[in-house]
This record gives sequence, structure tokens and C-alpha cells, in this order.
Amino acid sequence: MSAWTRDWVFVFRRLAASPGLVLAVVVSIGLGIAANATIFAMVSRFVLRAAPVGDPATLVSVHTTHDGERCCNAFSWPTYMDVRDQARSFSGVAAFDELIPASINGKGDPERVWGQATTTNYFDVAQLGMAVGRGFSGDEDHAQVIVLGHRLWQRRFAGDPDIVGKSVTLSGRPFTVVGVAPVGYRGVDFVLDPEFWVPLGNGPQLNPTEPSREARGYHWLQVIARLQPGVTHEEADAELRTMAGRFAAAYPETDKGNGFRFEQAGSLPPRDRGTILTFLAALSIVVLLVLCIAGANVTNLLLAQAAERSQEMAVRLALGATRGALQRLMLMESVVLALGGGLFGFALSLWATQALSAFHFPAPVPLDLNVHADWRVLLYTFALSVGSGVVLGLAPAWAASHPILSSALKGGGGLARPGRRWNFRSVLIVAQVAMSVVLLCVRLTNRDRLGVAAVICGLVLLCLAAGPEGAGTFDVAHRCGLLVGAVALAGASIVVGNVYRKAHPAVLGALAGFLFGLFGISVRVLPSLGPGHLVTDPATYAAIVSSVTGFLFFTTALQRGSVTAATAALVVGETAVPSLVGLVLLGDTTRAGFAPLGVAGFLLAVGGALSLSRYGEIGEPTGPVV
Repeated sequence: MSAWTRDWVFVFRRLAASPGLVLAVVVSIGLGIAANATIFAMVSRFVLRAAPVGDPATLVSVHTTHDGERCCNAFSWPTYMDVRDQARSFSGVAAFDELIPASINGKGDPERVWGQATTTNYFDVAQLGMAVGRGFSGDEDHAQVIVLGHRLWQRRFAGDPDIVGKSVTLSGRPFTVVGVAPVGYRGVDFVLDPEFWVPLGNGPQLNPTEPSREARGYHWLQVIARLQPGVTHEEADAELRTMAGRFAAAYPETDKGNGFRFEQAGSLPPRDRGTILTFLAALSIVVLLVLCIAGANVTNLLLAQAAERSQEMAVRLALGATRGALQRLMLMESVVLALGGGLFGFALSLWATQALSAFHFPAPVPLDLNVHADWRVLLYTFALSVGSGVVLGLAPAWAASHPILSSALKGGGGLARPGRRWNFRSVLIVAQVAMSVVLLCVRLTNRDRLGVAAVICGLVLLCLAAGPEGAGTFDVAHRCGLLVGAVALAGASIVVGNVYRKAHPAVLGALAGFLFGLFGISVRVLPSLGPGHLVTDPATYAAIVSSVTGFLFFTTALQRGSVTAATAALVVGETAVPSLVGLVLLGDTTRAGFAPLGVAGFLLAVGGALSLSRYGEIGEPTGPVV
């Protein structure tokens, strides 16, 4: 058996022995990845997916512009005819009226549907192969023929394979079916949702408001064109600019200042592209921050596991294992966990995209806003999972492979470094707070900004002053006392929250912080993480009581008032309690000569929290809320 195979076997055995850790990491990473995969599904649907036509790279949508404006307008019929007849960069140019309403018969009562009226060369230019039948022929501009959309064919005609040649009633007029569009084809526009196509000559019958074809100043047609083989976009653009100048000279009243613009067919509507891309970019940043926050939690869990395994790693090093081999082993574990989270996240994204697709946006015209997790989303999820596993596992892998051998072999704190300890886990907490403030997009006054900065700077100073972690622990009696204290604090918090219903959110946040601090102490003093020990140890139940009630009180604080006040008090509370208990009872120390810095950091954090609790009513409405 090769070394790699042995490592993989060991990794899976190790993870199977820690189901709690696996569940926590998979769920944490999975939720973050699910959010990212869902947003990327939108990006894939509206930005990356090509039009469902033949050779989509050479099919372009052409628009008119005025006075060099970036945004676009439709074509008039004479302008379309001029471009179709004179442009040499295109092998074909087709036009269509993007939406016309009609009622159609079939199975059941008549149904109102929307379709498009197109020039007869539309399907030839799109190079669209029909599911059944054909497109329009050149002599059918005024013929009452129709191409059905695949969904309409299935829904109204039960997918009749002999539908070609049969007559259907469209707005009281008989139309002969000549073809059925392929599955998934809803036009070259990714947003509109037409379900039938008729020749443009039938437009006035179905849409009495359609303008006269002779009106050069009335723009109502959308245009697509197929580039000639070997013609570049630059060459086509140059020809269109030349034609625009020629048209302006020939028709100054309607075409002066006009120009042309084109992009690949199926792109976002030019008028709305900037807004949509900005919105998707903002959502992508938000969900990446969510993943970063979840990743910080996971890194903290993996660092705690690395500390728990310091003796194992020290023994491996003493027996000749290299640090690189140990780091590879730890990274393999984190990547496996991240892949599990990615699988869970992809499953969640499938559900989320189905839920989004089931929502029908209220609009006067049919819109196709369906979002699905396709192969791009799967590939993105896989890459994000592997990347997350590597990034989140780097710090734990480095820490686990650099234990203090003399201390770790004796079962002590093998990762603690006397006189030099940067508390990376505390740094992660500070980073989570900073990212959460950004994520919440809270509007801050200058006083609020100073308060937030004071809290963060105070926590950073505490991190800098933190010395080696003490080797002290709690015996059974002390752990029982910890459980009693957690229950008492939870009971007192419940009394405060219910009796004093107008309690300031900072008070509730501080109580939640104290409870979370007790949770951290309870986890720290657990003598073993074995299932048998966890079930019988009072510290386990202290952790459960303190975490659950802490979460409830923090949510109550958020409901009652300022997010900033509650969060600042929470952070100080959950930092102060473990710090004081560690210093007084567990043998923690500050770095040599850094005690004043630690005191200053503590006072700065508390002062900032008090400032926010007094003035941090951010975003509170001053008038009645309707």
C-alpha cells in the first residue's frame, strides 16, 4: 500500500471517529457554499450561458443608438431593410417584434399566451433545429403559419407528434402548425418568455397597434444577425459605422446622430446590463463574506482539534515523520471535510434554485427567470470546496506540525509557545466581527465608528498581550460548579429579559456574551472529547445550557434595539469572562512586559462597548413605522 493510500485510509478513519466535528464543519462550510452556489447559478444563467442557437459565438444582437449613447434602441422597418440589404459583414439579418399577445385553443379552455412575430429568415439566421417540422420559408411572410414553443406544444396539445399540418386557432384566426421549437428555446432574449412564433406579416392581425412599416422614425423591431465566416467584430463595427453615416446623410430628419451597436445574442439587455451586473456582483461579495465568516468558525474548530492532537503529532515527529507529511495529512482532512460541505451545499443550492424558480415575478409580460444549478455551478462548487479546504486547513496544519515536543509528549499544551504567542483564534474572532459589520451594511455615525474601532482595537491589543495558555484545568467539583453557574446565569438572564422588558439591548447582549464566555470555558475544561466522557461530564451540559440561552438572548437583544450596541456588548462579554477565568483559575499569563497593554486593550474594548450601548442606536426610525 502506497503512502498516499495509507494517508487517505487514515484520514477517513480519523474523521469517522469524530462525527461531531465532521457534522459541524460540513454544515458550516455547506451553508456558506450553498449561498455562493445559488448566486453563481444566477450568474451562470444570466451572464455566462450562451444563446440556445447554432454557433452562438457568431450570432449577434444589433441595436441602434443616438448621439453616441451607450444604451440602445430598436430598429424601424426601413432601417432594418437597409442593413439587411447593404451589410456585407453578415450572412443573414433577421428582425422580430419581441412580444405580441394572443389567445390559443387546444386542450381545455382558450389560454392567453405571448409570442413573437418574426421575419421568415429568423430560424435560418438563428440556425435553430426544430424538434418537429420546420421553420418559415421565404414566401410565408403573410401566410398564417405558426411555430409552437415546446412547452406550449406539450401543455396545450399533449405533445402530439403529428401536430405539423394541423390547424390551431390563434386569436380567432386559423394558423397551420409548421414546426415545434426545440426543448428550452424561448427566443434569443434570456428574460422574455415567448411561446409561439408567426411570420411578421401577421403582426397587424394579432397586434392592431403595430406601426406602419413605412415609418422610419418608429423603432419597434429587435434585430439579430449572423457574422460572415472570418469577419471579426471590429470589421463588422466599422462597416456599421460607415452605414450609419450614410443613412444620416440620406435621411437627416430621422437618422442624424444615429449609430449602431451589437453584442453576442443572448446577452443581458443593454439598457439594464449595468444594473443587473452590479446587483449580482454585490450579492456575490455578500455570500463570499458569509463563507469567510463560516470559514473562520471552521478554522477555529480545526485549530482546537490540532491542539487536541498535539501529542499525537509530537509522537509522529519523534518517530521520524516530517513536518511536510503531517501538514499534508491535516490538509487532506480539511479538503475532505470541505468536499463534504460542498456536496451538502450543492444539494442545498438545488433546493434553493428550485424555490427561486417557483416564484413568479408579478409583471405584465411573461418573464423567464428560472434558475438552475448546471454543470458550471457544479464545477464552481467543486473548485470552491477544494479551495476552502486548502485555505481553511493551512493554519491548523502548520500549528499541528509545529508542536513543542517536550510539552506535547507529556500531554501538555503542545501548541502553546512560552513568551511568544499570537492568538490566531482570537484574531479570527476579530475578523468575524469586522466582516459582520460590513455584511450588515449598518449606517454608522462618527461616534459609532469610533466605538466600533475602540472595540476592535481593544480586542487586537488583548490578542497581542496574550501569553501562553495555562495548563490548569477543573476537577469534577469545579465542573459541577460551572454547570450550576451556567444554570444560575441563564436563570438570571431570563428574569432580566422577562421582568424588565425594556432592558437595554446592550444589557441583553452582555448577558449573552457572558453565557457564550461560559460556553468557551466549558469546552476548554472538558478532559476528553470521547462520546462516553461527553455524555457524563457536567461541563458538557454547562456548554449546552450556556450556548442555547446565549443564542436566545442575543437574538432577543437584536429584536429590541441596536445591532451595534448588542453585538459590541456580546463581544466584550464573551472575551472578558474567559480571559478573567483563564488568568485567575487556569494559569493563563500575559506576554512578558505586555500586561499594561492587555489592561489597556480590555479597558478600550469595554469603553467602546459602553459608548455604543449609550449612543449606538443605528438606523432607528425617528417617526412611526408603518
